[in-house]
Amino acid sequence: NREDAVGERKRLFPITSNRLYRKLAPSPRPREPLSGNREDAVGERKRLFPITSNRLYRKLAPSPRPREPLSGNREDAVGERKRLFPLTSNIQHALRQPIFWLLALFILLASIYAITTPLFEASDELWHYPMVQHLSRGGALPVQDPNNVGPWRQEASQPPLYYYLMGWATAWIDTNDMPQARWLNPHVDNGIITPDGNINLAIHTSAENFPEGWRGTVLAVRLVRLLSVLMSAGTVLFTYLLAREFFDDEASRLAAAAFVAFTPMFAFISGAVNNDNLASLLSAAILFLLIRFARNTQYEIRNTHYLLLGILLGLAALTKQSALGLFPLTGLTLLVNSGQWAVNSGQWAVNS
Repeated sequence: NREDAVGERKRLFPITSNRLYRKLAPSPRPREPLSGNREDAVGERKRLFPITSNRLYRKLAPSPRPREPLSGNREDAVGERKRLFPLTSNIQHALRQPIFWLLALFILLASIYAITTPLFEASDELWHYPMVQHLSRGGALPVQDPNNVGPWRQEASQPPLYYYLMGWATAWIDTNDMPQARWLNPHVDNGIITPDGNINLAIHTSAENFPEGWRGTVLAVRLVRLLSVLMSAGTVLFTYLLAREFFDDEASRLAAAAFVAFTPMFAFISGAVNNDNLASLLSAAILFLLIRFARNTQYEIRNTHYLLLGILLGLAALTKQSALGLFPLTGLTLLVNSGQWAVNSGQWAVNS
């Protein structure tokens, strides 16, 4: 008997008889015939052999979301790719722009200033930061008293927008150690050349070292400095946009932005706690809008643009008093702009 012969061989030779047994023994589960239809065959194969059929299934099964073909024209292909992948396309486009790398280089340079300059040694930072710290703890605007100038001195008379913004950004940091971090040098010769060269405004300790010292007031000052760097980067960007209104070649536009970005004092102040950084950003944005208004024959001016201009002027006035000089410039620009609109409207009426 065939089955008995197989069983006896398997009992006598349990290892070597496995191959023969698989050939001779009846299948415990007869294979079901596949249908003639290709899709049904794939489905039945996947049901019978769920693991091994994945590769075949991927080849034969229809795609759940067929890819849209790109047009033959290169510009159309780029447009379709941007429509299908808007985020990655925008990033790739930005990386190809020279202004992106100029801004990245400026941020790197200004950040080096922000990290390496000792605390409170940048211009007036010794008095700018106490205003930030005071407002970050919920304090009211200080009353100017000549007999009690406070740690902020004349900076308390500045418009408070920059200090409020930086205070909100650092309110989560415990800055109770500011008296220790802001240790004034009683023997400083500020602005005077002396043989001993004692020019440091503050006394510096290992508490400022990275990384163990980056906590409390030291961390807050560094964070405000880095945020100021981003504000100044915006100033450089608006300088580039302004240059686009006057120059047709990219080299001149980049030269204008680079002239601002790599002016040593501008890069140094950008890495300091100073309200000039926000004032410069808002002023550059306002000037860009005013140029667009003056060239209204090339751009469509809407009511939202006037609203944006008013908001920027208000923010600039709340940042620094010197920004008030933009108000008469804005009035003059709008006056000239309205005259051009009247001339253009008259010409349109005659032509009609």
